[in-house]
Amino acid sequence: MSIQWNYKEIALDREKSLPLYLQLAAELRRLIGGKHGKPNGMDGRMPSVRQLARLLDVDRTTVSKAYQELLSQNVFRRSSLRVLSVSTEAHRQLNPFPNIGIILPCPFSVMADAHGGFPLLYLKGVIDTAAKKSISTIMVQLPPPDAGYQVVEPFLDELEGRLLGVIHIGGRACAKDIPLTRLMQRKNIPQVMLSAYPALKHIACVTADVRGGADALAEQLLAFGHRHVGIMHFLTGEQPVRDGLLTYESHLRTAKFESAFQAHGLLCHRKYHCRGCSSYPATIRALERKKTHGGVADRLLVHQR
Repeated sequence: MSIQWNYKEIALDREKSLPLYLQLAAELRRLIGGKHGKPNGMDGRMPSVRQLARLLDVDRTTVSKAYQELLSQNVFRRSSLRVLSVSTEAHRQLNPFPNIGIILPCPFSVMADAHGGFPLLYLKGVIDTAAKKSISTIMVQLPPPDAGYQVVEPFLDELEGRLLGVIHIGGRACAKDIPLTRLMQRKNIPQVMLSAYPALKHIACVTADVRGGADALAEQLLAFGHRHVGIMHFLTGEQPVRDGLLTYESHLRTAKFESAFQAHGLLCHRKYHCRGCSSYPATIRALERKKTHGGVADRLLVHQR
């Protein structure tokens, strides 16, 4: 069943300098955006070129060019050679009140306190950037990790229908996270992960590139005569993968620094490293243990985030 638009709402002005087909394309975008999602019981099919031309009393070429314009903008998709449908992405793209979801890995208060509030810098950047583009942000708490599919799937369907995309701040500390797994497996909703590498290729990621800084630091250390280098890290041990869904960039950073230092001829053996340096007191304790048991380098680099 085709969408039953109110064609009386379409306003075309033949006196305007803007070509009629572009006016029609803009009017169709407006009508589609006002639907707030696919109408119930309808498959999103558009009227044929002949039908719409007759209804609007315009030339078929005008309708055809308007349809082609919306195809190029991914507002329409071609279901078959003769059938055009409103694309899934169009409902999010044309929503008059667009939103981006921020997937919280834990309660907001816990995240605000983590690592001295450092995660809040991510949120500040995301929210401010979205606001400049007139896009709102919504904090999203997923269902419990062990929630059943009968709960998870309707939740994600609703989420997918009203968001332009989602941004992941990280994963939840659990062995199996069904809601997060199912969300990350969905390809219809754009997803970005901050400071982590997702296991799925359709999810984009934004991470720090430490190699340039590591190279510059290595050159400085050599210039000051240092040869043995240790790294102080907030982790207590090697934890490269979380939940099988993502790898935190910070968990790989020590290895990246080691590689850069060794490439410059510095001795960066792991016996020099201090782990568990999550705070100033913890760093002092780690150094005292290292001093007691030997293996202190001539230079230690504080690297907590």
